[in-house]
Amino acid sequence: MKEQSVTEAQRIDSPKSQPREPFKKRLLTVSEAGQYLGRSVPAIRELIWAGHLPVVKLGRRVHLDLLDLDKFVEQHKTKYTY
Repeated sequence: MKEQSVTEAQRIDSPKSQPREPFKKRLLTVSEAGQYLGRSVPAIRELIWAGHLPVVKLGRRVHLDLLDLDKFVEQHKTKYTY
């Protein structure tokens, strides 16, 4: 058998050797959105039905965009005063 020699430069430039960022989901289920926001599934559904959270519908499935959830949190931040 013929051995293939690989130079150090080829090993370093190989896409397999470079670390990859962990994959992050952008669309979350209602349950995952509830965990992300610290709310129950019925509470998330109420926010959807009230029009406070936009959804992405894929067939019959309902997903929430992570960016919309972050935007929702930012819009509802207040400062507590005594």
